[in-house]
Amino acid sequence: MNLILLALVGCRHPITNVLFYEDEEFLSALPAEQLEIADALTDAEPGASAEFEISRLSALDLENRLDPLRASFAAVRAASPTERSSESRSWNDLTAASETVDGAQLWHLRADIVKDGDQFTWTIEAAPEAESEYGVVVSGASTSEAGHLVWNGEVGATLLAPAFGDLAVDWSDTEAEFEALDSESRPEGRWQRLDAHTFTWEGPTAVNSETWPGFSQMHHESEGGWIDGIVQTGSGEQAFQACWDAGGTAIWQAGWIANSGNLEDCPVPPEE
Repeated sequence: MNLILLALVGCRHPITNVLFYEDEEFLSALPAEQLEIADALTDAEPGASAEFEISRLSALDLENRLDPLRASFAAVRAASPTERSSESRSWNDLTAASETVDGAQLWHLRADIVKDGDQFTWTIEAAPEAESEYGVVVSGASTSEAGHLVWNGEVGATLLAPAFGDLAVDWSDTEAEFEALDSESRPEGRWQRLDAHTFTWEGPTAVNSETWPGFSQMHHESEGGWIDGIVQTGSGEQAFQACWDAGGTAIWQAGWIANSGNLEDCPVPPEE
């Protein structure tokens, strides 16, 4: 009898560990670092360089769109599944929080993750109150090498103020692309993260006190950064470059902006 009891006690922790490991396999399918962009830029104070502000505000716009996504995934990771099977995990009665310009806002979630071979498909439904009608706010799929998701702006508008439109995200091992869509699913702008400090922006770009369609590559780290951009104006394509120091003060500018400074003085030289 004692031997039987010892055997049962010895099995308790291995079973718990297996469940935890299997839960983690499902949770690891949710994006995390894929939704991160350069903290040095999004945390920066406004700078004196107009070109630095193009970079900072572009990154901040994306950061504000990504924050409720990250908060939703964090809420799922922080809770134990309410239902488990060999192919799925489900969560109910979750609460997520996101900091917005109007202060902290809360919403309610339920989630499902389904495994099919090496692919995981997941859906998160949300509502402003637990008793409200739920709608799919995030859906996507991923493997160990790549993934994609869509934030549903229409459902998101019932949760957050100010609201954003749809956001589509595609990622691989090394890069991530983010596309903002309007209510008609037309592109409003596109970001691409190339590494921890470098990303591109394709969309409305303010240069010389006017806003034009444009494309820019931007880089920022603790010592400073740079931008290399092109805008489509009424008189054709115009290029500009600039660099700045750690505080966002212009060091060098060239091209279709007021030229000043020396390229050799850039704390972080632009890529050639």
